[in-house]
Amino acid sequence: MVVEDDDEVRQSAVLLFENMGFDIEESTTADEALVLLKSGSDFNLVFSDVFMPGTLSGFGLANECARSFPEIKFLLASGHPDEELKKLDDWIGRYNLLHKPFTLEELRAELDKMFAFFKN
Repeated sequence: MVVEDDDEVRQSAVLLFENMGFDIEESTTADEALVLLKSGSDFNLVFSDVFMPGTLSGFGLANECARSFPEIKFLLASGHPDEELKKLDDWIGRYNLLHKPFTLEELRAELDKMFAFFKN
């Protein structure tokens, strides 16, 4: 699942994941994503922005996912500096985080750490 409130960024992320062979569901808020997760759909990965409208941030969604769906991998992305992210959550070492803008190679490397998908 890709969770991103910016339409252009979300569409780009969906395209990247689809090109890597993922079947993707989209969500524009963490609140909406949580509803999809609770619907019983089968997800392997949630890729979420940190700052979004709604009651949950990406960190809040990651925390809820870890509690309720520990089998699902979670990858956060943000274009904000680490200092600003630390104001929301003490995320260092707890979350996989990509800094925007990121390249396809950086995304693949992060996913490889999480799943070992791209090893030959």
